[in-house]
Amino acid sequence: MAGSLLGTEVRRGEDPDLVRGRGTFVDNLKFEGVCHVAFVRSPFAHALVNGIDTAEAAAAPGVIAVLTAADFDLAELPVFMDLNPRAKRYALATDRVRFAGEPVAAVVAESVAAAVDALELVDVDYEPLSVVVDPEQALDDGAPLQFPEIGSDIAAGERDAVGDEVLDGAEVVVRARIENQRLAVAPMEGNAIVALPGDGEFDLTVYVSTQMPHGFRAARTRPHRRPPGTAGRRSSRRAAAPARRTAPAPAPGARPAGSPTASPSTSPTARTAAPTRSPPRARP
Repeated sequence: MAGSLLGTEVRRGEDPDLVRGRGTFVDNLKFEGVCHVAFVRSPFAHALVNGIDTAEAAAAPGVIAVLTAADFDLAELPVFMDLNPRAKRYALATDRVRFAGEPVAAVVAESVAAAVDALELVDVDYEPLSVVVDPEQALDDGAPLQFPEIGSDIAAGERDAVGDEVLDGAEVVVRARIENQRLAVAPMEGNAIVALPGDGEFDLTVYVSTQMPHGFRAARTRPHRRPPGTAGRRSSRRAAAPARRTAPAPAPGARPAGSPTASPSTSPTARTAAPTRSPPRARP
């Protein structure tokens, strides 16, 4: 009979390679003819996007293409918990940004440096809107709405039909307000990804920094409206991943659409600005 893991020392098997510098990361993988992608991110937590001028960035040295949501026909992104189907999010923002750091454009270039430099040349016409950061203030009448079509900042809710009377007669009733600090992890490698197009219509091999490869595979096929294949390497799902893997029509003199595409490992600044998790708060 197998023993219990509780109270049992379990030695980590991955540490020797990491401490000796022998770990394998997405950024270590080298492919011929790879294109590099960097993302223009919103500096505003809430704003309308009235227009995006990509002309200057597209003409910058080493830049292959500058893409916005208008260049893609992607379905909405899958979410970890589908609380409200009207709260849709896409790989690139369309007419509105809803958090600081949300991607609004993608720059494809021959090198990481060229892609990052061209980000400053993309001119986005933002119209800042009111914001609210306190979840209780978000419930006030007249509070800014993240999704106006929902009509409220409550994505989903449920109340116990019994109410407080279930506690009547209890000897002790404990109520507490609990708040946790914002979580911003520091992985050894950020959200790096390399996509290798194959010969088929949707033959694609993806190398990604992830802790959930099977979930990543299933989630990333939905925006492309394609069935999944087998799992690849190493995951938190990121909204920009579908944009990295959709090849645009090449401009004159540009690399063919079948070129490998890589996104550099997300910097700590970008990762903190655009996390997949929000600050957890609980109020029993």
